[in-house]
Amino acid sequence: MKKISFLLLFLLVVAPVFADANLTINGTGIPGDFINTRHRTPMLNLTFNLSESLGTGPSFAVKMSYINVTINSTSGMNISNITAIEIINASGNVIAANTTLKTDDTFFVYFGSLSDGAFVINSNNTNRTNLIISINVSGSAHVGNNTRVNVTSNASFGFAVIDSGINVTLNTNQSATNLSTIVNLHANVSVTPRYVDTLVLNQTFLIVINVTGSDSVQNLTVTLPSDFTNVTIVNVKRDGDSVTSGGSTLTDNRTTNNVINITMNAPATSYIIINFTANTTSTTASNTTINATIRNVRFNASADENNNGVKISPIIIIDRIIGSKLTALPNGTDYWEFNFTLNFSANVSGGFMFRMLDWTDNASRTINVNTSSASNAEVRLDADGIHTTYRHIFP
Repeated sequence: MKKISFLLLFLLVVAPVFADANLTINGTGIPGDFINTRHRTPMLNLTFNLSESLGTGPSFAVKMSYINVTINSTSGMNISNITAIEIINASGNVIAANTTLKTDDTFFVYFGSLSDGAFVINSNNTNRTNLIISINVSGSAHVGNNTRVNVTSNASFGFAVIDSGINVTLNTNQSATNLSTIVNLHANVSVTPRYVDTLVLNQTFLIVINVTGSDSVQNLTVTLPSDFTNVTIVNVKRDGDSVTSGGSTLTDNRTTNNVINITMNAPATSYIIINFTANTTSTTASNTTINATIRNVRFNASADENNNGVKISPIIIIDRIIGSKLTALPNGTDYWEFNFTLNFSANVSGGFMFRMLDWTDNASRTINVNTSSASNAEVRLDADGIHTTYRHIFP
């Protein structure tokens, strides 16, 4: 009998003591008053804080297999217009998604089955788990409708069978976002030319902002590459008309040399064209981009990229120059002739410009270039399109 009593006492001493644990879930609304179609919009930031109440127990974890997300609206928002509900982790990666169109107002977003590992919430207080619920609204959604994200109760989370010592508390006052109104503000930005030479003064550029959403564009900000200097706006057109006519005004509030702010009294429903000039740098820049932020009276959005990159590099490279006729009589009919081999770094159209200076021989004798006649020089292109013969008549 004494041995049995001793054994029971030993088991009571060595047996672990399980203290109560608390899983607290708080939410913070992220969106503003308006959300745009066809964009991933972060809506609700959920914080999972799993802690042992006495603060002295070992670390532990809870597995979560899904979150049931509810979409609310007060103005006839059609749930089929939601094309995706996504869960984003603290690193900004999408770790779970539901892209199945629904007819009701709930979406189950699965992380995986509990047997597959699901999503693990750890009890480390210094590293609380944060997940963001985002939505993607279809471009066919009705502009002006509103929507919000809501996690209604503890039952919205698919936890593993939780030990009776773990208490789950969802702060329902922080589990839903405010209602956000849907807008459809989109445009594509493109630029021409997309290949320019180095060290060009007053290079002409055209930026085209094509409106692709149902919301018109009232204002825009264009950010140019730092490789452009001495930027000068030549003209701005809105839907085919200059913005300086028809009662509309243009405000050029350029705060730096590579940022253009444009404000128009009348919005653009089709397109905006900006004609400007700039000097290019002397260094090669293979990947410069022109970005645009578009605005209407309610919302700002980044324009979609569409051929908005500009490459700056020497376009015409002289491979070699060979003199094919290096003597000439000063009788007004004889000539010198040189053969240039040219390489091109880009497929561009345009014309050549040869600039001639006065010629000086080895004895420092100068032959002045005769600029009084336009017929002193001609350029001929060889059949293969690579060699160019330059012919200069000796005056």
